[in-house]
Amino acid sequence: MRASIIVGIDRTSYQNHSKLYGYLSVLDICFSCLIIAPLVVTFWCSTWIALSKIFVFQPLISVYISVTFGFTVLISFTALQKQLQVLFSEHIGNRFLYFFSSRLYTQIFGIASVSSWYGVWNAFDTLTGGNIKITVVIVLISYVGLFCTKTVRNITSSPFALITDRRQGYFDVPTLFQWSNIWKKNKFLYILDSIFSVFIVGTLVILVWRGAWCLLDQTIFPGNETYLLSGWISLGIGYSIVFATFALQRFMKILIRMYHGWKRLVIIDTYVVISFCGTINIWRGIWILLEEYVNLENSLTNCVILHFLSFFILVIFNSSNTLLVRGVYIDAEENGEDCVEFPCYYFRLRFQEKQKKKTLVELNNVTNKVLNVEKKDDCRLNDDRDKKSETEIISEINHQQVPLIVNDSPNTGNGEVNSNNDEKPNS
Repeated sequence: MRASIIVGIDRTSYQNHSKLYGYLSVLDICFSCLIIAPLVVTFWCSTWIALSKIFVFQPLISVYISVTFGFTVLISFTALQKQLQVLFSEHIGNRFLYFFSSRLYTQIFGIASVSSWYGVWNAFDTLTGGNIKITVVIVLISYVGLFCTKTVRNITSSPFALITDRRQGYFDVPTLFQWSNIWKKNKFLYILDSIFSVFIVGTLVILVWRGAWCLLDQTIFPGNETYLLSGWISLGIGYSIVFATFALQRFMKILIRMYHGWKRLVIIDTYVVISFCGTINIWRGIWILLEEYVNLENSLTNCVILHFLSFFILVIFNSSNTLLVRGVYIDAEENGEDCVEFPCYYFRLRFQEKQKKKTLVELNNVTNKVLNVEKKDDCRLNDDRDKKSETEIISEINHQQVPLIVNDSPNTGNGEVNSNNDEKPNS
């Protein structure tokens, strides 16, 4: 009965809300592309330029300081993720204190992420010196390294990722070898996994980004005079590719069903690279517009204001974790079609949570109604039986015929079995 009720409610809910869920999917994509992505880029751009004004040392010293600070914090937070989860989620019972401490964690993690990228980015510029051939070679080598370790998907970012600040798993940082489960047994391997995931894979991702960014600077209206125009064109190209990539999701889901093994992996990685082309163009376009219209290069105050303003707005939207470059995700590790599904769930999550609560309430109400009906039916049957027994007893007393059944066979008055099986009253 209970299972049939659940199926009935689920079918009704699906039929009534499938169209609404489709509309929410489009709304999630627009929300991620038009609101969350600009806020994330604003946080990174303002923090980046602020760091460039703080690290006013020689280039190599600035690289060393920013890389040391950034990767030290990232590796520490990755290696201590279990302890942080226990500390913040279990020992901090006060909701306000948990909220403040967890967002402070996100703030520090975000600054460390920008710092690590800032250091490697400038080191790349120092090594290449603007040479296109060297840039292309480094990008290809970095991409091959990511492909061999099955970590190409880590080059994607907002707007193709929207991470909500849910308490469950707030401090989780996935690693390459996923040795987080053995941290109690073998801490050395777990720390080694954390270092490799953050430093090696993270550096390869940064080199791919920097190389692609350099190529865009050299191909889309290069020069200071057309710098603003280059930003607008890059922004238009980026959004065109992003929306086209989202539109291709259904086709990609059908396509990957037809292939398995390395062919399936190549198709998925190609799709990721297409999404990356849209992502980096959006980032570059918004970045250039911020530099030109907000004048961040000449004002540290504007950088600080935009840094905290974008962060607080993301906190209000419960999406501040989208700022972080956190963890390593493996290509095609999801089952079925989920490997080409970009995690941009915001309104759909809220809708599903409300539907889940509503379904549970409806299920409980229906179950209680069924139980009440069954109880009423049982009580009614018992009442009918009781009334019938009283009527029969009165009638039989009047006629002095009260049957008494002791065993399966009717007995005579002296306790002997009647061979004729006729019920006789007990005297």
